[in-house]
Amino acid sequence: MSQSLLGKGRIAILAIAHSALDRTIDKNNVGAVEQMTRDLKTSMESLDSNLAEARGTESFARNKKAKLDADLAKQQEVIDALLGNEDKSDDHLADDRMAKVIEIEGQIKAAEDEANSAHETVVQLENAHDALKSKHDSMSQQLNLLRTQARSAGAKEQAAKALNAAADAGLAADSGSVDNLVEQIGRKNAAADEKFKMAMGHFGDTTAQSEVVSEVAARIALRKAEIAKGKPLAAV
Repeated sequence: MSQSLLGKGRIAILAIAHSALDRTIDKNNVGAVEQMTRDLKTSMESLDSNLAEARGTESFARNKKAKLDADLAKQQEVIDALLGNEDKSDDHLADDRMAKVIEIEGQIKAAEDEANSAHETVVQLENAHDALKSKHDSMSQQLNLLRTQARSAGAKEQAAKALNAAADAGLAADSGSVDNLVEQIGRKNAAADEKFKMAMGHFGDTTAQSEVVSEVAARIALRKAEIAKGKPLAAV
């Protein structure tokens, strides 16, 4: 992929990712949360494809530069040999070699620029991927909570319907039957309440979790940069 196309692709995919991240929805609406979760997953998949392509472009450019570096070294070695021997009659042969060196140096600069541009794209897409994943995880947890609440409410509603049906059927005259039905309904209500409490406990503070994930992503990115510069791990 050329540098210009890579840049356009990066801008387009980052715009989509930021649009998904910036969207606000009613987090108590199951349908809205489900749609948001699907959209985030779609954005992540699209971003992953572009990220793989950017990584491939960076790798290709760096391999190309390495080959050019080796070719440059060979040309310079030949030039040194021609100019360093006692026979000055063949010094003119170094002219073509030197012209080749200048050409290769230009190619090396172009390959290096392409690799650096691709690396910048990779970093930006990786950061966007981390942000999308954090929000996707948060939305998934919210969706699980809402579904648990819906099941709990459904269980209570079914119990209420059963009690009303029993009353309509004349079971109120039979205290034994009514007591047995009330006990069953009470158990279902208790079970539904316990499921809801468990879901709340597992869900926790999704906002705090999102902040932790964001901080982890930021520190990992910072550490990568420090490692690239050869700095030791700093105490937090």
